[in-house]
Amino acid sequence: MASTLGIPCLAAPFRDLDFESPIVAGLTGSTVKTAYAVPGWTVRLGEQVQVNMYYNNQTLDAACASLFSQGGPPVIGKYTFLMKAGLIGGFPPDVVFGEASLSQVGDVPMSARSLQFSALINDRDQFDVSLGGHLEPVLELASGLWGVDVTAYAGMTLELRFRMNPDPVYPGDGLAVVLDNIHFSPDPISSVPEPSAWALAGVGAGVLLWSGRRR
Repeated sequence: MASTLGIPCLAAPFRDLDFESPIVAGLTGSTVKTAYAVPGWTVRLGEQVQVNMYYNNQTLDAACASLFSQGGPPVIGKYTFLMKAGLIGGFPPDVVFGEASLSQVGDVPMSARSLQFSALINDRDQFDVSLGGHLEPVLELASGLWGVDVTAYAGMTLELRFRMNPDPVYPGDGLAVVLDNIHFSPDPISSVPEPSAWALAGVGAGVLLWSGRRR
């Protein structure tokens, strides 16, 4: 039995942290059930939970979430996840822009000192990570590798959430993040890993694939 901010609850491990467990074999369309694409995760655009998401496809500037296989943005393993903030509804002049988020409730291992993940982020200021509803500083540990200190959360069952917010000045710019290889580590974030072990290949080409910025 673990607790989330003092509330007893059943512990359960986080699932599909590397996005390598989708049920998409034989899929030919451009959309897929979220539960099949990223099992264990909840995808939201604004406050709306997404039952469906893209597969090897995306929008230009509208908010979206997509699972990409090789041939899309840079990939570690076979699959990677992209989410983009931006337009979520409405008609001019009353258009609505919102964030994109990926969340899951699970058990932080007792031995964990950091949460590490590979990411391409086209606006670092609008990207954040929270644990149990608390925003935590996100540090770049190496090229393409980011980390969050989770020492205070070891042994807790709580929500882990990644969020991309729209640009406050240019909300239609389609700010995006590509996430992969999320994992808990016993190493504190002061221990910088070998960059070559984690760096995403083809960063420049990948950013051109998914960046919607027009400034």
